[in-house]
Amino acid sequence: MLRTILAALMAAALLLLAGCAPAATVTPGEPSAVTYYDGTSTTEVTKEAVLSAVASGKLTARYETVTETAATAEVTLGMPSTELTALFANADPVREAGVRYIRYTCGGSFYYYTNDGSENGLAAVVYYGPAYGFEPGVTTKAQVARVLGDAPEQPAGEDALSMFLYRAAGSTFYDYAAGDNRLSFYFNDSGVLSALALYQAGLWIT
Repeated sequence: MLRTILAALMAAALLLLAGCAPAATVTPGEPSAVTYYDGTSTTEVTKEAVLSAVASGKLTARYETVTETAATAEVTLGMPSTELTALFANADPVREAGVRYIRYTCGGSFYYYTNDGSENGLAAVVYYGPAYGFEPGVTTKAQVARVLGDAPEQPAGEDALSMFLYRAAGSTFYDYAAGDNRLSFYFNDSGVLSALALYQAGLWIT
């Protein structure tokens, strides 16, 4: 009789503990959210915020001026080259004309215009600094997918390798659409972010 009572009490205790247990657990090293620290505060990176910025064609570029002073510039797809170079006047922008694109090197990143006499404005930005909460040299494929969802992993094409990936073997990219614009994430062969490309759909190499 005593043994039966003890068994019943133990079963009740186990049921109580099960009811108090958390519904789910997070695997160590795999946080449920991706966060970004901008030097002042930490914020969560969300899909809605990223795609909203991409749809508007906006990117905040961080760079160093000729006097090595940190600065920022708000660039927008479609902006004329005169406006772009005025934004980066303190960084000595360099203009190079190719067959398909006119490229401006401003603050260490590349800004492309189609070389066809059109009025498309800024067609693409290849950016090597932190943007939208993702940081080259730090962000991984898994972190991008956790925020924006899975995307087909594609090998970087010959144009990308020759134009801005410095022939890095094994480079791949994810691509996401928002409105009339797109955002590509280029990764090295270790799966770490190398660069981002914000561009007008139909005007870029991909």
